[in-house]
Amino acid sequence: RAYTMSGVHMVTDVAGIPTEVYLKKGETHHSTVFVMIAGNPGVVNFYEQFLDHLHDKLGGAYPVIGVGHAGHCAANLTQDRLFTLEDQILHKQNFLELINKDEFSALKGNNFRFVLMGHSIGCYVALKVKRRDESNTIAGVINLFPTIRNLRDGVDTIIKFLMTPGVRHSLAAVGHYCPNWVLQKVAERATATSEATPWFMEAFISKLHYYSILNSLWLAKIETIEVEEVDEDIRDLLKEEPHNLIWLYSPMDPYTPTHFPKELKEEFPLTTVEMTDRDDTEHAFVIKHSREVADQICRILLDKHSSLLS
Repeated sequence: RAYTMSGVHMVTDVAGIPTEVYLKKGETHHSTVFVMIAGNPGVVNFYEQFLDHLHDKLGGAYPVIGVGHAGHCAANLTQDRLFTLEDQILHKQNFLELINKDEFSALKGNNFRFVLMGHSIGCYVALKVKRRDESNTIAGVINLFPTIRNLRDGVDTIIKFLMTPGVRHSLAAVGHYCPNWVLQKVAERATATSEATPWFMEAFISKLHYYSILNSLWLAKIETIEVEEVDEDIRDLLKEEPHNLIWLYSPMDPYTPTHFPKELKEEFPLTTVEMTDRDDTEHAFVIKHSREVADQICRILLDKHSSLLS
């Protein structure tokens, strides 16, 4: 069936960086806010369906927010600059501070308590932000298909080639000048079996311009260099706050082989590690399985982590 978003898409200034945000307000004045940090590409539009389902499954009580990556946005917002992985971490820290200083006009109030959700490299970003949270405003982190170790091993050979200098600039130029009908054919092929094809296609095409493509490939290159062994900050979180972390993996995710979640659970038995209900859930779950993943996360929250909902 057709899908129509029911939240609000907006652009907000985060420390001088125009940032695309998706917001669905809570129906009650709840202090807990769920914040989704995108993967790569960091296009917030991709997560709208997931966030709407999550919001509805939680009874509409909690505000849910999706925040895109700096530079992974519409052509007029990129500032013609490239952003590193560390830049993206600082960007998300600044975004949370913006909300709690009551400077995010779309969500009135302060002293909010955040539950971060990350997808793919967004998990790495979320966990680093959590570790640096000196004011203790982040209650927990939900990690969806987390790429926090040996990321390069899961990257397809073609993608590795596209990330190389020169090639990534050429690809960005081709994508920028490619006619929309060609891009539409590519999107149709990628989402042929998805109920979300129309909205996903629109999001896909609208963000294909020079600097958004270049930022995505540049970030991918940095990820493969910096994300090797599990970061010490993340290990410290697992040791100190295992009960505040949720990990969801899929058996068919090439970025996270099945021994990754097994080893994580063996080393840190107090943290929640789950496999997707559906074995065919792909790493890019937002294309076909937003509803199923939202349902499972809500069930995990209600059954095992109700403290995050207080």
